[in-house]
Amino acid sequence: MLTDDWMLRQVNGLARLLAKLVLNQESADYLPTGAEEDAALDALHLRLVERLAGGDVGGGEDLLFQESDWSDPRYLAVAVDFYSRANALTDQQLDQAGFDRQELQEGLQELAGRYGVIL
Repeated sequence: MLTDDWMLRQVNGLARLLAKLVLNQESADYLPTGAEEDAALDALHLRLVERLAGGDVGGGEDLLFQESDWSDPRYLAVAVDFYSRANALTDQQLDQAGFDRQELQEGLQELAGRYGVIL
C-alpha cells in the first residue's frame, strides 16, 4: 500500500513537473479551447477521456502515441492530462485495465525525453 501511494505521488509530481517545465503551466490539466486551430487537440482529448472512463488505459495510451504530433508541444499538454487522469484511477481500476503506476511513470518519462527533459 505504501509503495502504491508513493508511486501515485511520483507520477503526480512528474506530470506537474512536465506541465511547469515544458508547458509553463501550473496545472497538468488540459482545458479544451474550442478554437478551430485546436480542434484536433480537443477531439483527441475527448477521445482519451472517454477511453479512460471506459477503463481502456492501454487503448488510450496507444491512441495518444498514434495521433499526437510530437513536434507540436500542445500535444504534450494533452498527454500530461491523460497520464494525470489515468493516475487518478484507483489501483483496482488500473489493475482491471492491465496497467500499473510504473507504466504511467514510464510513459511520462518517454514523453519528457521527446521534449528534451531527461529525468
